[in-house]
This record gives sequence, structure tokens and C-alpha cells, in this order.
Amino acid sequence: VDRFARQKAEAKAQAKDLMRQALAAVHRAVAADEGGNASNAYKEYASAVTQFSTVLGSNTLPHLHDQLVQRMDGYLLRMSDLEPEVCEGDTPVVPKFKGRV
Repeated sequence: VDRFARQKAEAKAQAKDLMRQALAAVHRAVAADEGGNASNAYKEYASAVTQFSTVLGSNTLPHLHDQLVQRMDGYLLRMSDLEPEVCEGDTPVVPKFKGRV
């Protein structure tokens, strides 16, 4: 039983660390977006969404589920808005990023 409690505590700590990393990525994305650097903004939004997805998948912070889903929806919408600037071709199904992303 003690081992399971320890594993649960470790998983929760990892999820909180991922949340901190995701929020830092969001701050970088917003700064890049406001600075006109669409490529970096896109990359950072993608990083944040990936980290938020991992937190959701771990189910260690269920009280944040709805908030995370709302945030991710907003970031994905913004990424869609940025795609014409950072993708090549008419349909960015598999985007080819201009420069390094």
C-alpha cells in the first residue's frame, strides 16, 4: 500500500512539473506571438498542448481537467490561425514548417 501511495505522489509531482513547463511554454508562445514570430509561437503552443495532453492522460490532476481542455482548445485555435504563416502548401495536413520549428 505504501508503494502505491508513493507512486501516486510521484505521478502527481510529475504532472505538476509538466503543468509548470506547459505554462512556461504558453508564456513563451504569447511573447513570440505578440512579437510577430509566428514560427516560434507555433512551436511553443504545440509544446504546451503536448504537455497539457500528457497531464490529462495521467489523470493525476482531475480537478483541472475542464480548465486544461479549454486552454488546449484556445491554443489549438491560435495554432490554426498561425498555420498559413508557418506552413507551406494549400492544406497543412502534414505541415512543412518554414525555418526551424
